[in-house]
Amino acid sequence: MLKIHNEIRRVDATILAAVRQQGSSGTRAKENLTYATCAAEELSHKIQEIESKAELTEAMVQNICRDIKRLDFAKKNITTAVTALSRLTMLVSAVEQLQVMTSKRQYKEAATQLEVSFLDSFFGSV
Repeated sequence: MLKIHNEIRRVDATILAAVRQQGSSGTRAKENLTYATCAAEELSHKIQEIESKAELTEAMVQNICRDIKRLDFAKKNITTAVTALSRLTMLVSAVEQLQVMTSKRQYKEAATQLEVSFLDSFFGSV
């Protein structure tokens, strides 16, 4: 009878220890679940922030591309204007040289100069 009583006490102690351990495990499981839920919410919030920043970045890139296109058109227009002004300068210079040559009655040289000036002014230097 004493042996059975001791065995019952031992089994009761083991059961009590298991119940205590299970109780603390349940509390830890609840804490872990709460932590995981908070971490998931934080991750979701960070993903939303990243998506928002990505949209802003995309808008900025589109604005920059639009500005680059405008600058490229402006560059082409300026290049064309500079070329036209350069040719106009060459033409004015040629006219002045022709006036000097005609005043000195150098008609042969003036004809040659006129041909060269015409080609350079309107077709550019080859």
